[in-house]
Amino acid sequence: MRKTRFSALIQGFSDLDAMLPARGIDTLIIVGTATDANACRTDAEHNATLARLMVMFADVRSTDEMIALLQSRAAPAAAAAE
Repeated sequence: MRKTRFSALIQGFSDLDAMLPARGIDTLIIVGTATDANACRTDAEHNATLARLMVMFADVRSTDEMIALLQSRAAPAAAAAE
């Protein structure tokens, strides 16, 4: 994917909005945005990043919440495949 700005999520600055639906992808899980997966210098920076993401576009969850969510959705799919 080619992007022309620091973020590929800003519409018009990458072809991500066309690439994802073409591949049947409707959800992105992004980690390490100056949060748990990457270290911030302070708790204030960490919390400010999370707050900004939540206000703008994100459904912010902890790592444990995401693992549980992914496992709960994978279990029915695995059972159906058997």
